[in-house]
Amino acid sequence: MDTLKSQEKVTKKAFLKKFETLAPVVLKTMPDEEVYLRNKALRKLEIRNMIYDFCIDSKNFISEISSSYDNAPVEEKKKLDYFKIYFIQDDNDRFSICFSISSVETEKFGDKDFFFKIKAKKIEKIEKEDFIKYSNNYKNKLLQTINTQTRIGGLQIKNTEAVSYKLKDLYFFILKHFLNNSKPESSYSELFFEMIKFEETNEEPTNQNKLSIVVRAQSVSKGKAQAYDFGRVYP
Repeated sequence: MDTLKSQEKVTKKAFLKKFETLAPVVLKTMPDEEVYLRNKALRKLEIRNMIYDFCIDSKNFISEISSSYDNAPVEEKKKLDYFKIYFIQDDNDRFSICFSISSVETEKFGDKDFFFKIKAKKIEKIEKEDFIKYSNNYKNKLLQTINTQTRIGGLQIKNTEAVSYKLKDLYFFILKHFLNNSKPESSYSELFFEMIKFEETNEEPTNQNKLSIVVRAQSVSKGKAQAYDFGRVYP
């Protein structure tokens, strides 16, 4: 048994070492100054009912996401390649974010996708019908205000409904910040999501004047890690 545990540690150590050389290529960070300016740009719009950041317990997040994925039929798992953050409004018109494991890269969703909403710094799985209701609430209300306040050259654009990530990139992020440490007291304990608005002149055309979100790992003992921006906004 001791030999087996020793082999597992060696294998894990070798994998983590290889991961450290690959992660910077996979995960794109955003400098703090850019995060600050882009968050400030969004706040400057003074959009009613807008919330600018969200904090989630990392253990709960990882447990809910992984168990839901594990419980999916094998044939469905083969198609679930994306992790998405949707912008939503609840029954009280409160803005929030909703997570999805999806077979579709864009703001659209597939038949077998599953969804999670935030509740008191944790996430819980919700039915697709509830997701559709909250998503439509955002599109019919707050998004309309955002669209009128993010015009480009006087022309109204259709602003962000969802930010899409490759599921494997989420795995890399979780591994780097929450599983790559054998000492719980020195690990990150939370996911911190911060809303931003890209510049009208952003070099990426699909980002121009669009809302998006960055994510950090954070804890009391370690503070905030780098901000990661490895998703793509849709539409």
